[in-house]
Amino acid sequence: MKALKGNPRKSLIILSYFVLFVISIFSPSFGGTVFWLAFLGLNLVYVTAFRVDCAAIVGNINYVRGKPEKAEKFYLYCIPRETKSAAAHLYYGIYLIRTGRAAEAEKILDKSIWLKPKILDMKNIQLTRASCKWVLGDADAAIEILEGMRATYDYVNAQVLSTLGFMYFVKDDLEKAIEFSQAAIDDTPGAYAAWDNLGQIYYKQKDLPKAKEAFNTALSYKEKFAESLYYLGMIAKDENETEKAREYLEKALSCEITPFNTVTREMIERALRN
Repeated sequence: MKALKGNPRKSLIILSYFVLFVISIFSPSFGGTVFWLAFLGLNLVYVTAFRVDCAAIVGNINYVRGKPEKAEKFYLYCIPRETKSAAAHLYYGIYLIRTGRAAEAEKILDKSIWLKPKILDMKNIQLTRASCKWVLGDADAAIEILEGMRATYDYVNAQVLSTLGFMYFVKDDLEKAIEFSQAAIDDTPGAYAAWDNLGQIYYKQKDLPKAKEAFNTALSYKEKFAESLYYLGMIAKDENETEKAREYLEKALSCEITPFNTVTREMIERALRN
């Protein structure tokens, strides 16, 4: 009941359905077809009155079901109309980044912080905001967000730690990059992004045996991981294993590659040509 007091819309909906069912129980004439007509009518009233909230819900359902293009149509309706759905802002922000519209995503994700979402949603929003800042070329802002999460929450997951490790790698702070990547692996041994971080660090340090081991470990947890495949291809090229290099690079090119990735399709194609 405490939750309902803070959400008058939810209280009204629940109360209305409760009244409808009470009437159907104590009024015999209100059964059968009459009840279902009243029920459908009530649903129609709420869909109309709360169409922004309904659009957010339908958008979220489509996004979770793997239909982001269809979800976008509902997000374009509900987000400009001030939906309170943190999930709608998060999912649409992710979709915008993946489709090369990070500047639009940044505004939506920054705004979503003021919706006061639940802790899990807040963590996901902040992690996505950090990735968005990196995509836009501001690794310092990304680190600030991620370090802020570490200071605020008792626990942050391997995804946060591995992302932070990569951001420090971008800033050429290899000591912290290793520290946070290893922390991610300690938390979740299957954190393939953290293993890839270590691979890229060792590759930069020209420790190829360690780099190969880390990249192969990453691939043991996620077979189609463009970054690890790309760098294994580059190592194979350095070792004059031309056919193996081509195999790795072609596999990398077959992966889904978005702005979230740390390698680009152009990098892979260039490596295949040279």
